[in-house]
Amino acid sequence: MRNQRFITAAFLVWTMFQCARNDFLVEAFVTSVFRTKQHSLNNLLMVNLGIHEEALSDKKWRRRPQGLAITAFRRRDAEEPRVESDCPDLFDLIVVGSGNGACAFLQQCLEHNDKPDLKVLVLEQGEKYMTHLNDWTKSYSTDSIFRLHNAVTPSGIPVLSGKACTMGGGSSINYTMIYESSQWLAKTIGHTVEFWNKLKEELSVLFDRPDPFAIETPFCKYIQEQAVTVGNYAKATEKHMTANIPSYQDQLCKQLYAFPTQFNEHGQRTHSGVSLVDWRDSRLILRLNREVRDLLFDESRDNGDSSTCLGVKVKNTKTGVIEEYKLLDGTGKLILCGGSASPRLLMRSRERFNGNTNIGKHPIGSTEPKLTTSLVKFNPTKEGYYEDGNRDQIMLGFFEDERDTLIAEKAIKENLKLLQSLGLEPWGPFKWIFRSMTQIPYQEDQVNRYVEHFATKTLLSQQHLAGGCVFGKVVDPGTSDPLQTGKVFGSTNIHVADLSTVPLPRVSTQMTAYLIGYYVGHQLFATTVERQTIVDQAFLASSNLELMT
Repeated sequence: MRNQRFITAAFLVWTMFQCARNDFLVEAFVTSVFRTKQHSLNNLLMVNLGIHEEALSDKKWRRRPQGLAITAFRRRDAEEPRVESDCPDLFDLIVVGSGNGACAFLQQCLEHNDKPDLKVLVLEQGEKYMTHLNDWTKSYSTDSIFRLHNAVTPSGIPVLSGKACTMGGGSSINYTMIYESSQWLAKTIGHTVEFWNKLKEELSVLFDRPDPFAIETPFCKYIQEQAVTVGNYAKATEKHMTANIPSYQDQLCKQLYAFPTQFNEHGQRTHSGVSLVDWRDSRLILRLNREVRDLLFDESRDNGDSSTCLGVKVKNTKTGVIEEYKLLDGTGKLILCGGSASPRLLMRSRERFNGNTNIGKHPIGSTEPKLTTSLVKFNPTKEGYYEDGNRDQIMLGFFEDERDTLIAEKAIKENLKLLQSLGLEPWGPFKWIFRSMTQIPYQEDQVNRYVEHFATKTLLSQQHLAGGCVFGKVVDPGTSDPLQTGKVFGSTNIHVADLSTVPLPRVSTQMTAYLIGYYVGHQLFATTVERQTIVDQAFLASSNLELMT
């Protein structure tokens, strides 16, 4: 017991040192560390060090964990993405970002596009994926791939809201694989439940993930047992899975979900969104460290109702040089997959999209609280928005409405016994330190003070913003014409294929973000192929009929 406390304390001190600039992150780690049972210490280290469970069985790794950057298991056969120094003058597609939505979009684009001279330019603000294939946890303590939004409440309280700036986007940080429900997608975007079930099945197969029920760890079993017996949650079940990836169930309010790992046997993240794309494809050109600053238009081509994008103006963040990249005249498309950057870019040219005031608004999502491990999450009652006149600031209405406080207090109190059952309370002095820093509650009468402290001192948001380019308000949902899917109203060739097209999902956002990108790519490319196949078959059938007659 003393050894466990010493190791845990040492790990906490290291973490606090790394996060000294922001006590929000300290709180997140405190919650993680001290809600953990004694027997699961190795699992804790495995999660935070990025080492696979089998690797921990080797005693030398227990003696010599190399900080948070385990580099001994580098894949020598891993191929680097193709990065060209010289680009052609014009592109068929310019894709802004290489995150979740972009990876799924590109997979569909490359699979269903047989144009021999296709040129697709991908502009990524961050680094290539090899930089976090092994060292992904360093993102929490450096700004190399994990950065913060300039987010505040209308009252001026800062909100910790993160974004990933690297290939793979949020999948370089988030490893929770669960879809929003097909009912939610059908209501939010359109189409039928069956349509979304089919799309999920296609996408899930591409990840080729193992059955989480077949490799359930003792730690997972313990968590599930406590959730069922103490929290009255229903056990995770395979019937909610699609190719080993679960979907949220609307009708089940207290349901557990098991999701597969994205890591290989060496703790490397080899099955994030990056794995969906063949980055060595000769049709792809990847430009790293490129921040898109503005969209380029030709005023002489504007017809009054719609504008045509000619290309983008980009800053090379390494050299500071401003560059311009252009689209093919008449056929080129700009695909925005930059997450929070997508509405920002559109807002800078709002007048070209008929002054659409819905650009930049975060629509109100479900306020129903959800328990995710040891965190209670829910969407705020008030709508958020990107501030006009300030290119960086985001307004989030957290706890601006009293209902947010009531929801938080009720949800935490209802789940406090379950949270307490998942681990031992910290050692006396540490408990006092954590209470003084975060007001984290250990008893029900401490909950209200904790929520008040959180709402005024340590606001933390979901690590992926949604909304700003919502289907039906800013972009076409594609329910009438697949080729219009994701197209910005008031434009002829700008499409959005990321999570900014929907309200914030009620579960971890990663798989829904993949699905949105996959959906837009499928509608623009796979549907076109399917239509042409139907036309060809009809033509062949009519020709055969003529021959017979």
